[in-house]
Amino acid sequence: MGRPTLAKQMDDWLLLPRPERVTELYFVDYRQLSASATPETEQTISFAVHNLEHQTTTYRYTLTAKSEDAEEDHMLGGGSFTLDHDGSKETSRTVTIPKLDGRVAVKVSLEYEGIAFGDSTPTLQTQSIHYWATTPNMPDSDKENHDGA
Repeated sequence: MGRPTLAKQMDDWLLLPRPERVTELYFVDYRQLSASATPETEQTISFAVHNLEHQTTTYRYTLTAKSEDAEEDHMLGGGSFTLDHDGSKETSRTVTIPKLDGRVAVKVSLEYEGIAFGDSTPTLQTQSIHYWATTPNMPDSDKENHDGA
């Protein structure tokens, strides 16, 4: 039994150290995130992704908004990009905040094929970040038009 065969068997038994595979997702400057959002106005969201998956990875992202009381997300935008291992990308998107009452979660969601800790084959991985913004209360006439839409 040669050394490469022994190393392969030990690797198959998960006895050898494996690289930690992670993707970092974060807001570029969280201090610049707006604490308030006027409905139907534009806001710029800047986020970054850092690939530490030890493989070239394609990332798909979506930007959504959801009020504290709502059950559904409102799509604000999305896209995709590919990064080599140890590659980083900053993305800025200008979005329009929909008419929502109260606190609104503005969220960046990320999907990619990655290898979870302890696994050996890629599976769909997801992660997200969000921040809260307060919207002014809509007048009753706007609320009726919005709820009926």
